[in-house]
Amino acid sequence: MPNEPNWLPIEAVIKHNRLEVEATGEGHFVREPGLLESALARPRNFFGYGEEDIVVLAVTLMAGIAQAHAFEQGNKRTAFAAMRLFLRANGYDTSFDDTVSWAEEIIALVEHRTTEADFVRTVRPFVVER
Repeated sequence: MPNEPNWLPIEAVIKHNRLEVEATGEGHFVREPGLLESALARPRNFFGYGEEDIVVLAVTLMAGIAQAHAFEQGNKRTAFAAMRLFLRANGYDTSFDDTVSWAEEIIALVEHRTTEADFVRTVRPFVVER
């Protein structure tokens, strides 16, 4: 089995959400800690069943957080940031340009108008090794 990825601790995701929503004057509140824990477990489960692609694991994490709605505010922003933090923690970075509307891509994923596999294909060209 390959080396296990560096997983994001729940505290880091909660802290990022707090910083994200405070920056816009919104209130910070974790509505459902169990849903957040479940979202953070999704990529671990995928890895446990043999998924080794770090981009797939990162998108699985992002989708789980965005769809869980564990926070009162900033779920999608926090999810996108968590994906990027996870990639960084595992030796990758992102190099986004403005050819893709990432907010729209995440909304489409949350609303099930697109799939995680579609999002992986969209984001993969912007993921670079450090």
